[in-house]
Amino acid sequence: MITLIKFLFIIIVLFSAFYLLFFKSKEKFKIIFEQDYKFKKYGYLNFFKNLILNIIYQSRISNFRTKLMHSSAFLGILIFLFSIFLLFFNIKFYNLLLDISVLLLLIGIFLALVRRYLLKVERIIKNSIKDNYFISLILLFLIAINSFFIQGIKFYLFNNEFINDIYLTSNLSFSILTFFINDRNIYQFLYNFLWLINNLLVFGFIYSLSKSKMIHMILAPISILTSDDAYGHKVSNKIEFIDLEKTEKFGIDNINDLNSRDLLEVFSCTECGRCQDACPAFLTNKPLSPKSIIVNLLEHYQNFKDKSIINNSISVDSIWSCTTCGACVSACPVFINPLSKIIRFRQNLVMDKSEIPNYIQEIFNSIEVRDHPFRGTNIAKKQFLNKLKQELDINFIEDVKETEYLYFLGCATIYNERAQNIAINLIKILKKLNINFAISLNETCSGDIARRTGNEYLFQLQANNNIENFKKYKFSKILVNCAHCFNTFKNEYPQLDNNFNYEVIHHSVLLSSLLKQGKIKLKKEKDLITYHDACYLGRHNDIYDEPRIIVKNISDYRELYRNRSNSFCCGAGGGMYFKEDKTTKKINHERLEEVLKVKAKIVSTSCPYCLMMFEDAINSKGLKNQVFVKDIVEFIEVD
Repeated sequence: MITLIKFLFIIIVLFSAFYLLFFKSKEKFKIIFEQDYKFKKYGYLNFFKNLILNIIYQSRISNFRTKLMHSSAFLGILIFLFSIFLLFFNIKFYNLLLDISVLLLLIGIFLALVRRYLLKVERIIKNSIKDNYFISLILLFLIAINSFFIQGIKFYLFNNEFINDIYLTSNLSFSILTFFINDRNIYQFLYNFLWLINNLLVFGFIYSLSKSKMIHMILAPISILTSDDAYGHKVSNKIEFIDLEKTEKFGIDNINDLNSRDLLEVFSCTECGRCQDACPAFLTNKPLSPKSIIVNLLEHYQNFKDKSIINNSISVDSIWSCTTCGACVSACPVFINPLSKIIRFRQNLVMDKSEIPNYIQEIFNSIEVRDHPFRGTNIAKKQFLNKLKQELDINFIEDVKETEYLYFLGCATIYNERAQNIAINLIKILKKLNINFAISLNETCSGDIARRTGNEYLFQLQANNNIENFKKYKFSKILVNCAHCFNTFKNEYPQLDNNFNYEVIHHSVLLSSLLKQGKIKLKKEKDLITYHDACYLGRHNDIYDEPRIIVKNISDYRELYRNRSNSFCCGAGGGMYFKEDKTTKKINHERLEEVLKVKAKIVSTSCPYCLMMFEDAINSKGLKNQVFVKDIVEFIEVD
């Protein structure tokens, strides 16, 4: 009877606390029910795999202490709630689960308090709103301590209800208590008193979540379970398609412009700062912190709902400092996407307000007039294509009408003399192996830069022009050497045309395949070599191993400290290649310094923009003829 009364009391406490939490935070809980939990899309097996990998194991957190902190606290609470329903079925197992729960909570909350208030980790403190974690953390810590002693008292009073050969928190607590107290009556009083206090503490903790960022304990797992990225299906490399004819307002400038997924991400943010610690703009002192984007959106939601977000809560300078590299998205342990918000801020500035920086407007003007973003005229393109025709006897798709590969050169390759070597070397390889390919005389900018600088209209114009041009001819594969063109063709053109089903191949993938087949040979180098992962090839499209198959067989190889999904941007993406930055450290200089730290004399790349950015940094630092940058195709023997 007593057990039933206690059980009912616990249920009433939990129900009342969660009801008040829901009542006080109904807007936050409403969005939970608006999410797609991906059961149908990816299946229950992948759902549970995601749960274990990204919520319990915290796979995106590399620091063991932090991983232990989060996992211990989360599992401790989960086991505590689950154990209640075992009270009537197996009292020994019930107490065992409580012991485990208390132990995990003590570890997790102790580490959280030390990390936040003793060590004061800079990335957590910097760019955070007023700290409101403390009350919730202290209440949870008191629950853990109180439960610790309750378990010890229960072990004294009801020893037969415990598994005696398992030494856990109850045994330890019992040993501590009996050192000070040996009166059974005192233990009986303490048990009832602390049990009542514990229920009040549980009630207070759950209610406190309505006023604390600790509510991310509920919302962050929801964010993970409803993220396509968490299931291994990237959306961070795609920009949402806009129906230009039906859309009246573009981008974000008001809280009402945020969708339910955006709001879930804003409420789920733990303010851990991993995104800004990965952000190349932030790390080179530019006015952008991905963390601030999310934190300021929360503050705006709480205090300034009726005002414009841009210029009130988020500065224009921060919006135009992003390289769209996606490092912030890749670093976030709860799969929040600041990048998508930044792109939509840009769309609002460009397409709604026409507030466009001069250098961005010059890009748009050049694309509109000359079909490419560079300052040079189309004479340079004609001269280069004539050179390819005369010296390498290439075919143009306009003449042959049909081919296996359409080799799309890309603006950066065509209009930069240094990058032209990529195309020349690749064409020599293709011809040497009798691979059937052609080049288009009428290729225009893929639209990547226009889209990532907020001009969706110009992107769709460029994309539709290219698609219509492609439809005139017969081919099955598009070969590209630019990481940005690769991403745009592979992930974004199908948004405009469901029949855009060409196989898009990056030259690093083709070359690694040819090398495996023994069809090409490598030029050996004497100097130490390293490889820089282009953001739009690696992080956005998971192509990491193919370029390394080539580079690692050329000479002694050493990885850069930040590599693969943790790679550091060259600074060119999102239109930033065209931005003059004279007040802060250049991102490409920062990356070159990392090359120098590993003592590499050659840095290899797989993107013409990366190639040009390294060339610029090498020349600016007076390191010409001391450090060299080469595209991977330049390591292939072609003569």
